[in-house]
Amino acid sequence: MKLALICALALTLCLQTACSDDDLAAADAGTGSADMNVADSGSGSDSAPSPDRSAGPDGASACSPPPAKGSFFALSAKLGGKERKLCNYRGKVLLVVNIAAKCGFTPQLGDLAKLQSTHSAKTFEVLGFYCNQFANQGGTQKEQDSCEQKYGVNFDTFDTLNVNAPGEHAVFSWLKAQPGGGGAVTWNFEKWLIGKDGKLIAHWGTGTKPDDTKITTAIKAALAK
Repeated sequence: MKLALICALALTLCLQTACSDDDLAAADAGTGSADMNVADSGSGSDSAPSPDRSAGPDGASACSPPPAKGSFFALSAKLGGKERKLCNYRGKVLLVVNIAAKCGFTPQLGDLAKLQSTHSAKTFEVLGFYCNQFANQGGTQKEQDSCEQKYGVNFDTFDTLNVNAPGEHAVFSWLKAQPGGGGAVTWNFEKWLIGKDGKLIAHWGTGTKPDDTKITTAIKAALAK
């Protein structure tokens, strides 16, 4: 698999210095990418699209009103060792990405940070989920912290989890179950766009960069709704 070979080579270089910049980081936007899959709007919705801050800064308490059962906002994941309820993001457009600290595509963290800066004032959030299932490229906590500092990460990055079986996390089970969700995750830095109502809008593969017009246009359209 071309994408696997690219990141395998990148891993050899990255192991020498975490988050090293190499030519592989500039992989063509089409390499290993999936065409945008536009999701059916009929599933995974939440009945309360307005912003919700009742869960508090660590997301530990219950959200009010409770999110619809089976919706994205009914899920939670660990952030800094504490469980964070995703209903904290209700009412925002979300770009969910499975991220890694030691991959040839790790520089995409910088592009994601730019998206966050550009649209954060317009109810938009990037949510990064570290994963070690692809050539163990998720990285240690120290390597993750180093990468986030290097690339100016300004969005929430969740603790390392599994995006595929065994031990697949519920967030990614939900994403893959949606129409257009893309099925099994094939590599780091796949991307899922979720609307303010909690419905999946689209999915893109690793090679589609965060600043690709397909993504930026879809984000602007979702924010306008």
